[in-house]
Amino acid sequence: MRLKKDITGIKNNLTDAKRQAADIRNILGLGEKTIEDPAFFSIIVKHLKDLNFDLVYTNKIQNITGYGHIPSITVFNEQYNKHAGGRIYIYDKYSRKKKKELFIHEVVHIYDIYTPTWSTNEKDLQNGFIISERILRNVEVKTDLIAMELMMPIDQTQDTLFKNSYNIDVFVDKKNGKYKAINTSTVLMWLTINDYSNAHFAVLYFIDTNNGNNPTEIIKIDEFCNDKSAQDIYDIIYNKNSIAFKTILEKCPNKSGESDINNKKYQCFCYYKEEMQQPLPSSIDPYEIIITCDEMVIIGWSKEAFDFITKLQFKKSA
Repeated sequence: MRLKKDITGIKNNLTDAKRQAADIRNILGLGEKTIEDPAFFSIIVKHLKDLNFDLVYTNKIQNITGYGHIPSITVFNEQYNKHAGGRIYIYDKYSRKKKKELFIHEVVHIYDIYTPTWSTNEKDLQNGFIISERILRNVEVKTDLIAMELMMPIDQTQDTLFKNSYNIDVFVDKKNGKYKAINTSTVLMWLTINDYSNAHFAVLYFIDTNNGNNPTEIIKIDEFCNDKSAQDIYDIIYNKNSIAFKTILEKCPNKSGESDINNKKYQCFCYYKEEMQQPLPSSIDPYEIIITCDEMVIIGWSKEAFDFITKLQFKKSA
């Protein structure tokens, strides 16, 4: 899911995603466990085994004719009965963190009765509209939102955020981060989706186009900010007074602090990771392919906004 696609639609789906994640949480008996709790996965795996589901890691979904790369897919034993078991396929070259996310995404497809899938509906003529590209895209976005709420319940997330004065490292620090088990980009996307203080979020890929020698191609995968006056991410990463520029220069795993962009100060958190397997839309056709690249994820606020929100207290929604 990429925020620049439709942030308004995404935000409008948050209430439903929270409710549906709670329903799945109740079915599984997860209580208040998050993805960082070792029991989180063991509980889910037990349920799936009881339903006769197998988990398979494979490279055979890397390039499916007509679809390109598919990160994960579930094929059910009975076409119209998700609970009759089946097989979950996940692309095997991804990082351990991404595999966990994809697994939870497929779990949502299995347990959420409101999100149909291709393999349950492809021969149902009365529901043929369900497999249109537009509907499937909306289903996948909704599934991602439910999965993020399931992994990182927003009430817990925001409570932690405010108690720690918006120190993002509390969530993604590789040793002690609350959600270190999954990708930093996913965690920061979730914070951005639920943020109403004009967070600036971006994901960039750095592709070596000359066998370790410059130039390096920089591709903007996602960027979002509610603040129309915010700087473009390219203005930030090429500005020597920005934390982002210093992070790229040093390939530093994490760096945070103030950035001075065109005489305006920002509080930024940057995270850099080398040699990750990532899906990328091909320049030749619309289907996604797999590349190996470096990734940088950025989240930040104007210094004025950041100083204000660090003084706020969290109040749980009704």
